[in-house]
Amino acid sequence: MPQSLEELREYYLTLRKKLNVTLPGSQKEEDILTEMEQVKVRLKALEARAAAEAESQAAKVTDETTPDTQHRKSNRTGGAHIGDAGRDLHVTAEDIVGGDKTTAGRDQVQGDQVQGDQVQGDKIEHHYHGERPPSHNTAALQKHYLEWLFKNVTDVPLADIDPQIADMVTEKPDSRLTLDAIYTALLTISAEPPSQVKTPDSLSHERARPLPALAQLDRRHYLVLLGEPGSGKSTFVNFVTMCLAGALLDHPTVNLNLLTTSVSDGEEDELFDGDLELDEEEKDAPPHQPWRHGTLLPVRVTLQDFAARGLPADDDETVTGNHLWQFVAQELEQEGLGECVPHLKRHLTEQGGLLLLDGLDEVPETERRRRKIKEVVQGCTCLFPHCRILVTSRTYAYQTREWKLPGFAEATLAALSEPQVRYFVQRWYAYIRPLRGLSEQETLRHAADLNARIQDNPRLQDFAGRPLLLTLMTILHSSRGTLPERRVELYEETVRLLLHRWEWKKRTYTTTEGTRTTEYQSLLKLLGMDRNRILTVLEELAYEAHRAQPEGQESPARIQAGDLYAKLFNVSKEQRLDLTHIEHHLRNRAGILIAPTEGIYSFPHRSFQEYLAACHLTQQDTYPENIADLARDDPNRWREVVLLAAASIAKAGPMIWALVEALCYQSPDASKVGAADTWGALLAGQALVETAKMQTGSPRNQRKFNRVKDWLIAILTEQQPADTPFPAVERALAGNILAQLGDPRLGVGVHEDGLPDIVWCEVQAGKFLMGSDKTHDSEAYGDEQPQHTVMVSTYAISRYPVTIAQYQAFMEDGGYAEKVYWSDEGWEWKQQEDITGSETYGGTFNLANHPVVGVSWYEASAFCQWLTLCLRDAGELTNAQAVKLPTEAEWEKAARGDDGRIYPWGDENITPESANYNDTGLGTTSTVGCFPKDTSPYKCQDMTGNVWEWCLDWFAEDYYANSPKENPRGSDTGSVRVDRGGAWGDGAGSCRSACRNGNDPGDRGGSLGFRLLRTYS
Repeated sequence: MPQSLEELREYYLTLRKKLNVTLPGSQKEEDILTEMEQVKVRLKALEARAAAEAESQAAKVTDETTPDTQHRKSNRTGGAHIGDAGRDLHVTAEDIVGGDKTTAGRDQVQGDQVQGDQVQGDKIEHHYHGERPPSHNTAALQKHYLEWLFKNVTDVPLADIDPQIADMVTEKPDSRLTLDAIYTALLTISAEPPSQVKTPDSLSHERARPLPALAQLDRRHYLVLLGEPGSGKSTFVNFVTMCLAGALLDHPTVNLNLLTTSVSDGEEDELFDGDLELDEEEKDAPPHQPWRHGTLLPVRVTLQDFAARGLPADDDETVTGNHLWQFVAQELEQEGLGECVPHLKRHLTEQGGLLLLDGLDEVPETERRRRKIKEVVQGCTCLFPHCRILVTSRTYAYQTREWKLPGFAEATLAALSEPQVRYFVQRWYAYIRPLRGLSEQETLRHAADLNARIQDNPRLQDFAGRPLLLTLMTILHSSRGTLPERRVELYEETVRLLLHRWEWKKRTYTTTEGTRTTEYQSLLKLLGMDRNRILTVLEELAYEAHRAQPEGQESPARIQAGDLYAKLFNVSKEQRLDLTHIEHHLRNRAGILIAPTEGIYSFPHRSFQEYLAACHLTQQDTYPENIADLARDDPNRWREVVLLAAASIAKAGPMIWALVEALCYQSPDASKVGAADTWGALLAGQALVETAKMQTGSPRNQRKFNRVKDWLIAILTEQQPADTPFPAVERALAGNILAQLGDPRLGVGVHEDGLPDIVWCEVQAGKFLMGSDKTHDSEAYGDEQPQHTVMVSTYAISRYPVTIAQYQAFMEDGGYAEKVYWSDEGWEWKQQEDITGSETYGGTFNLANHPVVGVSWYEASAFCQWLTLCLRDAGELTNAQAVKLPTEAEWEKAARGDDGRIYPWGDENITPESANYNDTGLGTTSTVGCFPKDTSPYKCQDMTGNVWEWCLDWFAEDYYANSPKENPRGSDTGSVRVDRGGAWGDGAGSCRSACRNGNDPGDRGGSLGFRLLRTYS
């Protein structure tokens, strides 16, 4: 490529001519445009060089023999000093042309004189001198600069997050929040594939590799870090700056060790997932995260500020990297650091450093000015060729070709992972502890509580993946000691904090004239609105966006900028709105609206859209009919909106019952009911549960309450709607709601006397086919064979496995305290293990109408003995009768009948609608009886999936080869007890009626339960 100024100009014109004859959009056009960009950068660099040469010639010092000039001559081959307003810049021709070493050029260097057109070797050598630099100690100047920089990036602006905490810190200055106290290492998704070597396997499984953001910066000389507002881009810039400055200042804790630390000790395997491949150098890098470049001198620039005060006013003026440096010099001068400028420039030029340019896309005004910023960044690669450069930008803004920086790699910030979230919460509580006056135990308990709540709630997990929303959620939790119990309160409080980010923001800076100026950036002030008025606009906007959103789109709706601006104009008190500043504030200040792409806005999470839409609908004159009709007819779209509306108006007490009536106004046995009525009833029940409105308060409301419960039972048992049965997940939800409203079904709960209400299914004496025939059941295991005929006596077995409510009666009646209920082995086990109750797993596992889990064989046997004695005392059993665990044979006959069928319903394959197993996707136990198809010939339910059920027998793998033909009771001895039926987390093969399994009698787990058998003699 040509390199002299004249040749480059001619070559650029040639490229332009080629472009005119190239088909639009072709690859050739892309190639030419890319080359033109590169040529433009070199042109600008040489033009700037020519201007500098002319200026330097005029001020050139002629006495080359003085110590002042001699000591400043280059000590590197081909190097030179160029005077720049009293500052030295060491450059080479190689630097100017970006590494090309072609022997082309026009100038020969003799000392410091430009003479002729010859080139010496492969570099052009220039020596120019400006004024003598200050004679201050270099180390002292650097220290002065670094201390100022360190202070600027270390403090976290709490006023931008929560004014209440900011006020607390004001009262306790020693409690200011510093970035090192809460920073969490960020991950990125690289734009490049996991491997450059493609194989058929790698192509079929290829995905972007997660890498720490620091690892990306370590690998790339030039990097653009992408992310949405609130994703942590600027925080990363500040953190890297802080650590490098701290290392150069010999800070004891803020240094390279902190920079390279992972999320927390021992969790690096979770942070760096299995696809991370480090090269040999990275394997020897500092622990956790790679950084091989030592203590680079950092220079941090907010490009928005540079665009406002550093770009030339004349749009036609050519810009270079030197414009950015002059801006840096001006800012440092205004901070009293002018003497540091020559040293910094010399260091960056000769030794390199790290330029951190934050907010490539956050430049106000015209696209033309934004392109100038891009040209300045490109110019910096020529001005400081030894410097590494980090640029940040929002993801969408960088996707267009006009924004791309040639030679810069790209990486996008990923959502926070579970260990990252945990770590942040722990660090935040460690900081907040002295402010709140918490003890160490309280601090640990609060942090654990928040982490548990996040992990138990998929919506909160999604929230927590976004640094800004995680911060707000953590603030709410720490201020209350817990998160709001109701979602609507969480959204209400979070919206308040997000709106605060649009409030007054004080910002002080120095103008180009040298005067200190304070300005207030407030979106609400620009709009001439108070918070209530802007909320009204946002609520209407959210409703309209939600209503028009395409079906199946789970992300927030896209709001056209024009629609937003029109609403703002309609309600603003300002007669003339400054749309440019409003747009700039909305686009660059992460708040209740974000800008995911040009000309488009959205809410930062779909939940905010649904919450604000609910607020809008509850304030209309047509409430509650309007929202009820929407939800009944299109429940997938409006379910969350109606539930949030219910929670919102529940504060007004009786108003919730008007919504319940509008959703569910006729009983399930009415002559004309359809899918809309069924959905209305389900949502009415869910609304009652989520608003905790279990007390009816009046006979009229009691009738509404009972109607909802009748519908839930109809849904659960597939009585309604008969033509379109609900999906399994919705039936399971109906059962969970019923558990909280009170499940009145027989066989599920307890009697008034506190004893379990058991529905017994009688199994008459007779023969049945036990085990499996491989020719009939291809999934049969060896221990199920051979299939053989077995005779069993008459018995009764419980319709459902024992529920949480029924087992609770045993515990409350002293079941774990009375030795009489326990076998000798069981009592010894209980004492050794210090067992005082069943294992608890939280969430839906604990609902009263779910099968009990977390019980060992010993505990199940003790329950049977307790119930035997209770029923004998009540006169419901004779002394010859007993309640016990079923034998394998008794359990299997009750499950499959006498004809050797594979499942209780027959040989038809299991599906997610048949039973609760892994493909059903519930991930937990389900209400007993919510899979009506899973009913055996003897009317037993839930014998497929849900929970493994303990049997009486010892397990022996070869038992079927020689088992008795009548009432077999398993092996005489063994180490494990039999359990049958499969569970919610198992595959189809484990849920077959003949499948056998065994566990240590002391095992307890979230899938181990039991069923009862009543003997007749």
